[in-house]
Amino acid sequence: MFLTSLHSAQDWVEVLQTTEGSQSAVTDLSPGEASIDASDDYPGSEQVLLVLDGEVTVQIGEEKTRMQRGDVVVVPDGIRRRLRNDSQSPARTLSIYTLRPNFFSSSW
Repeated sequence: MFLTSLHSAQDWVEVLQTTEGSQSAVTDLSPGEASIDASDDYPGSEQVLLVLDGEVTVQIGEEKTRMQRGDVVVVPDGIRRRLRNDSQSPARTLSIYTLRPNFFSSSW
């Protein structure tokens, strides 16, 4: 068993765990910060996004919505997504990515 803690994250985006079929990462956004505009960083995978603290504006494809602590959404494979913290407080999210078989051994 490989146990890790969200509290160990030091960078604004930090991968917590990776297996052959999944990866977990925590993202910390200060007020006004945004993530990269991503659609192909994990080809063949879906992302489950959970807001742990604060509020973020999430753009998935052409849709935008505000998410707050406890909200969760699934981002389908190949869909553009971006997070932005438009609030006055820090925000933290947890992402779980499903990875296609042999993800790390194939070129992308």
